[in-house]
Amino acid sequence: MALPYLNLIRTDLQSAFERGVRAMSGRLGIVPDQVMIVMYRESQLSPTAVNPKSRATGLIQFMPDTAAGLGTSVYAIEQMNAVQQLPYVERYLASAMKMTGVRPQKLVDLYLLVLYPKASGKPGSYVVFRQGTIAYTQNASINPNGNVTVADVERFVSRSIPSGWTAAATSSAGLAVGGLLIGGIAAWFMYQSFQPKTKQFS
Repeated sequence: MALPYLNLIRTDLQSAFERGVRAMSGRLGIVPDQVMIVMYRESQLSPTAVNPKSRATGLIQFMPDTAAGLGTSVYAIEQMNAVQQLPYVERYLASAMKMTGVRPQKLVDLYLLVLYPKASGKPGSYVVFRQGTIAYTQNASINPNGNVTVADVERFVSRSIPSGWTAAATSSAGLAVGGLLIGGIAAWFMYQSFQPKTKQFS
């Protein structure tokens, strides 16, 4: 079965993109379906998606400081096609997994590695964004009625699971874990730059 939302990738790049997502997921020990759903939630799989408020750019909405930690810039990322962005997606996820100690088993934990890594792997009651803060204002669409918890984020991202993909998107059990790609100063810089994002797509 093809990956979910693959049809949103430019037609001439779909095969290479699917191969790239599957290979990356195998190396990281995560579910490729989950990766696609997270990218859809972040950018609707548009490599040129840009948030005008935060300048977050690309498939997983790289923040400017995060892009710099990867040795590039949001302006360079914006010029890349979807296949060309995948190595940066992998390097970001590898670093986030290394620095948080989380290998996501659930879709919500993978999504939190992108949205707010410190919350990945936390229980449903954990407060991700507290009402009254800038971070909450930027992400209020997740729960407009109060603090945003991990459970709220799970409901939010689960709305992006296409019909027929529920089981495949819930667990990465049994996948081999590849090597984590970033260490040292670059990983430290990226971890320091993790920050809540202002969402373009809700």
